[in-house]
Amino acid sequence: MTSPRVCSPNCFDGAKETAERVTIDLNSTDCLVCGYKAKCCNYGVPTCNSCKSFFRRCVMAGTIYKCLQAGDCRVERGDMACRACRFQKCLKLGMKANTISGRTPTEQLNEEKMNSKIPTGVLCPLAEFDIDLKNLLYIENRIQRIRYSSFFPYGNSKRIKDFLYQPCALNKADRYTLMSSFPRAPDWVTFDETLAEKGHKQWPYLDTILAIEYFKVLSVFRRLSERDKLALVKGTVIQISMFHGAYDSFCRGHFDTIVQPDGYRNLAQPYFQYDGLAKIARVGILPFLRGIGVREEHFAILKAIIALNSAAPNLSEGARDLISEEREKHVNLLMKLIRMEGVHEWIGKFVRIFDLVNRNLKASEAMQNLFFAKYIPILSTNVSIAALWIEIYLES
Repeated sequence: MTSPRVCSPNCFDGAKETAERVTIDLNSTDCLVCGYKAKCCNYGVPTCNSCKSFFRRCVMAGTIYKCLQAGDCRVERGDMACRACRFQKCLKLGMKANTISGRTPTEQLNEEKMNSKIPTGVLCPLAEFDIDLKNLLYIENRIQRIRYSSFFPYGNSKRIKDFLYQPCALNKADRYTLMSSFPRAPDWVTFDETLAEKGHKQWPYLDTILAIEYFKVLSVFRRLSERDKLALVKGTVIQISMFHGAYDSFCRGHFDTIVQPDGYRNLAQPYFQYDGLAKIARVGILPFLRGIGVREEHFAILKAIIALNSAAPNLSEGARDLISEEREKHVNLLMKLIRMEGVHEWIGKFVRIFDLVNRNLKASEAMQNLFFAKYIPILSTNVSIAALWIEIYLES
């Protein structure tokens, strides 16, 4: 018998932005959303056809419903008038928006019949791959676990080396307490250690730290010289952190702008509101994620491809060759995986998914240009900017 599953952090309530943990029974014969009879698991959770269709419609339409009450309306068969609370219950139980493709159920059924002899998902022998996909997925599990925990080693004077040469935090992710909620962030432009001590998180800073931790577990990274390690981190760390933050926001049901787990919206202050660069950075890859069926496996491989950027400034020639070779292996893995999923016109899907790398680069470049256009002018004031940002943006 399958044991109950604890929902991962990307299944949290997108309306209240709390990190409630919900235990669900994957063997349940009842719909966990409304209580009606469930025939099977849909998008990761046992549900009836009605709730399955409702969730799919919400995700595909991108409609954001608002509860007219307190956000805790009753959701059960015959009493599901509040669509906002019904959708949030779907997310809280663990239904995954990123598993929904742009195809209708009829199109999907016809496609499944056409490709019935082709294995779907990651059912192929992993030994066929040059890259350990299971390991990539495990790394992402550790990153998500620590991201939603009490872990946040903020320091206004800390630089890349201060994090890079510490023991890898991912190895002790389980030591940190999973947070049941996060303090609502004040509307800041900059951050300081006092706010960190009070339990607030600056999510882009945290995701940058986790990007540095990510490099530590890549085998090719350990083969680089210290100079090349620093060059690769400085050249790609913002791209990785923005990619992870956008995908996590998407998995929590946000499709139009990046929303952090505490409800904080990046670059939403009046200072940035009408800035074109801020708009690009604010939405990241979100507009391009909907309808292309990006799964956790795709995300894990794309993240590695982004990290293995041989075009990062100041890399030695030997490092470029080594990183380029490793990156090519991950690109081939992504291509083979999509092909083995049995998707009709798999080449088109591969192109759309791989294009997320370029879309993310554009958002990262907008963020870098925004730093020069908006942050540099306030450096002459008494506002303090973290040394990590100055090193990444100004000393590259």
